[in-house]
Amino acid sequence: MLRRHNEIWIWLVFLVAMATGELAFAKRDYGPHSGYLESTQNERDTGYSDLLLPPPPPSTSSDLGSKIFNPKLTREFRDRYEERFGRTEAERIYNSPNRFTYFADIHGFTGTAQEMDDEKRRYGEFVMRRLFEYHLDNYAQNDPKLRPAWEAKERIKEFRVEVAQFRFDAQYSIAGNTFDVRMANPFFDLLRVRVQMDPGSFGPAPVLETTLSIGRALTSSISVETHYQTFDQTIAVIERKGFTPSFGGSLTQSTYVANSGQSPRESKYLAGLTYVF
Repeated sequence: MLRRHNEIWIWLVFLVAMATGELAFAKRDYGPHSGYLESTQNERDTGYSDLLLPPPPPSTSSDLGSKIFNPKLTREFRDRYEERFGRTEAERIYNSPNRFTYFADIHGFTGTAQEMDDEKRRYGEFVMRRLFEYHLDNYAQNDPKLRPAWEAKERIKEFRVEVAQFRFDAQYSIAGNTFDVRMANPFFDLLRVRVQMDPGSFGPAPVLETTLSIGRALTSSISVETHYQTFDQTIAVIERKGFTPSFGGSLTQSTYVANSGQSPRESKYLAGLTYVF
């Protein structure tokens, strides 16, 4: 019994010693350390600034799309698309066939769905030919060995004449088999005559259509343009209005000036609103 009592006292002394040692360890003074404060009272008056990250390094690789397309090609593709399928969104919707329309019906639709698909396929083929032509020209222009041949081709392909404030630019497109004559002047933003030859041929071919286009920006947000097709004997007037950079509207009026032509003889008045997401 006495032995057990002594063991209990030994354990109590051991526990007290351990507790006292921990308190002494906690109260131990390590002295000042770099980066630590002895007191937090002065932190209220300390000014802090956000962490400023350096800008990322400029990218050395360009986007593949910017190498294939550029603003000049984009404008040309859009112009050719609008010329074939409609120059405004309302006109493209009106010209698009659907399951309720058929060829040359009373509403004036000018094609079936299959014919529209074939026309879009031909437009896609034009885009591929134009891309090949443009990049081949660009390669030949920058290659010293091929540059003389490129310069000779350019002299045949296009020419320019300047008289006072007027400049005449004529250009032949191999991909679309078109011949454009533009006149730069202080009165109109667009003044062009386009001769469309058979797109399936190369070089001089039977002329399918000749279009005279005139356009001018009346204000910073309002523009008007007129397109007259000499073979089809039709004329179209288009007014555009931009309300915001992504929201705009258009009015399209078109009619015929002769009783016979390639398209149905009709007068159209279309209005549309466009929002770009």
